[in-house]
Amino acid sequence: MQVSGKVKQLSVAADGTLWAVSRQGEVYTRDDVQWERLVSKTQFKAAAVSVGSKTAIWALDDAGAAYRWTGVDWAKLSKNTVFVTVSVGEDGACWGVTKRHKIVRWSVDDSKFVSVPGKLAQVAVGKDDDVWGVSSTHKIFKWDARKKKWNPIDGRLEYIAAFEIGRAHV
Repeated sequence: MQVSGKVKQLSVAADGTLWAVSRQGEVYTRDDVQWERLVSKTQFKAAAVSVGSKTAIWALDDAGAAYRWTGVDWAKLSKNTVFVTVSVGEDGACWGVTKRHKIVRWSVDDSKFVSVPGKLAQVAVGKDDDVWGVSSTHKIFKWDARKKKWNPIDGRLEYIAAFEIGRAHV
């Protein structure tokens, strides 16, 4: 099967899991051979997908609502929060940035998004809570989980991705 229309966004996990969003907002996953359109009870027009592993998949709709793939359906997890981006790590950690540049992470224990200090335009989650960020002025930051603060990194970026502990890709 081919992806309907053109792909507007791809996400690849550390384990090779590949997901895509078509221009029509349909979500696809790919095995070793072909693309398969995801069919679920919860219907929405996807704007982006982030994959940490074959069991850690999140998506955003056109309105900025966040959804998590349960294995059989999408669960909408943001009632009043409007996201501009989410990123999922290999360990399932999900971080996001809201329309107002606030940073949040999904708390598995509390089943909700919790605030993280600071403001960013984009986050990238690697493995074991290894989180990087880019501000609206293109400054680079790395999260220090022990001290609960963002450390500045030399340079400027438009976009960042994280795959391995301590390594970011631009």
